Amino acid sequence: MLKINSLTLYVHQPELVANWYRMLGFAVRKRGMVHHVAVGSSDLRLIPGMKEAWFHVAFHVRAEAFDQVVAELGGKISLLPAGVGGSIEREFPRWNARAVYAEDPAGNIVEWITRPGVAWATEPKPQPDVTAIAEIGIPLVNWGEDLAEAQRWLPVWDQPMADFVALGDWDGLVIVVPEGRGWVPTGRPARYFPCSGALEVNGRWVYFNSLDGKLRWSSHV
Repeated sequence: MLKINSLTLYVHQPELVANWYRMLGFAVRKRGMVHHVAVGSSDLRLIPGMKEAWFHVAFHVRAEAFDQVVAELGGKISLLPAGVGGSIEREFPRWNARAVYAEDPAGNIVEWITRPGVAWATEPKPQPDVTAIAEIGIPLVNWGEDLAEAQRWLPVWDQPMADFVALGDWDGLVIVVPEGRGWVPTGRPARYFPCSGALEVNGRWVYFNSLDGKLRWSSHV
């Protein structure tokens, strides 16, 4: 089991981004220069970064609440065309998943994803039914070398492609791609920007950071 306990993104105008999350119903607090967004059991941390920095991050939504969450989101923000015929919902049959997307004020691609086959009964029920950070997308500058190193720390999930590898499992995924690959749903070419995170992998803490252009890893039990 892989859980994304915390994720730190270096974003432009974090105050504006934090207010966007607050408007959507997330609990937000500020400590020093860091805004902490409570994404269910995960801590999303926003730190001042470069103007052009942006990321692709996804949140788990309980299956029974997904339609209501999407309706609430649609009443507050513009959801991106993502599916057939320009619909806002995209289906992933192989992953048994449904998702919707939006861009926050800093240009981050934010995804709300549900997997109807996954039971969340053991999780405390947060409001608005978002349980945790589901995914973080990380473009790799040195694709071959950094991918090989990442696979030493996290298991490969599903079927890897030449330019898309999901590491982890249902509970949490670190999705790595080479720079330049387009992110769903906009096709915007992925670019490297600094980020870091703390993961719980089968009882072991695993940390990653890409602060200097290279994805680095460490751990402790």
